[in-house]
Amino acid sequence: KKKKKAILPLLKILKSDIPRQARNRYIDSLSLEQKYMFELQVNLVIERLTNEKESYLKKSNLQEYEFARQSSIALFQALNYYFNAANWRNTDYNKTVGVNGREIAMFQNFTWVHKNDSSAKIIIINHNVHSKTKSGYLTDFWKFFTPFGAFVKQYYGDLYYNIGSAYGHGKYWENWTKNEKRIIKDTEIAEEGEIDYVLKSIGIPNFFINFKSITPDRPAYKWLSMPINTRESDDSMPITPNEFDGYIFYDQISIPTEYLK
Repeated sequence: KKKKKAILPLLKILKSDIPRQARNRYIDSLSLEQKYMFELQVNLVIERLTNEKESYLKKSNLQEYEFARQSSIALFQALNYYFNAANWRNTDYNKTVGVNGREIAMFQNFTWVHKNDSSAKIIIINHNVHSKTKSGYLTDFWKFFTPFGAFVKQYYGDLYYNIGSAYGHGKYWENWTKNEKRIIKDTEIAEEGEIDYVLKSIGIPNFFINFKSITPDRPAYKWLSMPINTRESDDSMPITPNEFDGYIFYDQISIPTEYLK
């Protein structure tokens, strides 16, 4: 009960209906002492749930217990990411410090879900930068980066089939997280040096290509291991096509319908 009383007021500070505000509220609204105390209390909750499993199972079933414990771990992972992300405000640190911690948290949470139903076939939807399977120096902005997909590929091998996405042109929301500043704009047209450009040159409006079906005797096989850029939101970053098992190409994209109101 004491831990609950210590944690709940801090959770209320982080709570917001506006996207991505929890991290900002953690950075701006909590003192350094509160940040350390928050992490300590959550860690104590995890420790207690782990050490007193049998007593908790007398009050609830295994599914409820596992969900409570994993939720506490996920909160601890978020706090760790937020704490590192606080260095974004310090110019002595790289802007994306802590990003790899987010990738590790994504992987750990995914494996927990899968272990609870190991026969399930699971679809994970995220950006290309998270799905890619190679670590390395990404860009001057991202620095050295190990994506979620690299952890999954190492752990699951060929059970993980990852699909990238590319597009020719279309519409997007600028400032999509800020309702009052959000406007519809045209995307940049795919340019030479981007996988989007190569796939567009095939001349088919919308299609899926299975890279794993391209054999060494085919001309495209060498291309799979050559560096090329992929567009990622409003940025572009290097990949090699063979760190994806396949790609979906959309000739034209449009804004999400949920924002059309």
